[in-house]
Amino acid sequence: SKRRKKRRRLLDGVFWAGIGMESAPATAADDPSLDEIGVVDGALRDVLRGLGASRPVRVYGKWLCKTDRLLQQHRLLMSRKSWRRGEPFPLDEALTAEEKPSVQVQAFDRRGRPYVLGLKKLGCNDAYRLIAGWGSFLTHNGLDVAGDARAEDLEPAMVELWAFRSPALQVGVAGQPRGPLGLVVMHYR
Repeated sequence: SKRRKKRRRLLDGVFWAGIGMESAPATAADDPSLDEIGVVDGALRDVLRGLGASRPVRVYGKWLCKTDRLLQQHRLLMSRKSWRRGEPFPLDEALTAEEKPSVQVQAFDRRGRPYVLGLKKLGCNDAYRLIAGWGSFLTHNGLDVAGDARAEDLEPAMVELWAFRSPALQVGVAGQPRGPLGLVVMHYR
């Protein structure tokens, strides 16, 4: 419906503390902790500890639309246009100048399973895209949908990206003072 589309547009670019549509918004300034999220598996905590990772910082959150969940699309689109005017885009803040155009990133899901994702900035539509291993993430977490599925029939799902750095990461831009960028990709239904 028109009202639903407008509401979804308003939600885009806002971090959400919970998984329901009526949850209270939480901005990056609220300084949340990954440790406070109940669905984080102990295996993920062990992986991050083993890497000597910096404290993960939430840099993006989004309700997934159908195109984000289609395997043939191979991407999660993260528009910078919908972000709050005058405030820096949190993902931009997490990336170094060398990483912003395009970088491979070691990522982990909430169970600690590894993925290598491509992160690319597109100037044509002022957005970032997670590409390459995105389809594997969707499949392993039961988030992929059929091409003929109707958007209004899909079970709502959202993702949050949490950035960290670790010198132990083998993927990414070498020579970064605190190590290459890593991501935790949290999903909720």
